[in-house]
Amino acid sequence: MLSPDNQVIYATRAGELADARRMSETGVYEFFERVSRLDRVGQ
Repeated sequence: MLSPDNQVIYATRAGELADARRMSETGVYEFFERVSRLDRVGQ
């Protein structure tokens, strides 16, 4: 996930989206909502 100024906010490392095809729309939304609140990579 990138910030508006193209800085990396979050990069998956542990397969967090590996099951995205089986996740509900709400599950995908909640994932991105949660990581969008992180203030640095790897948190």
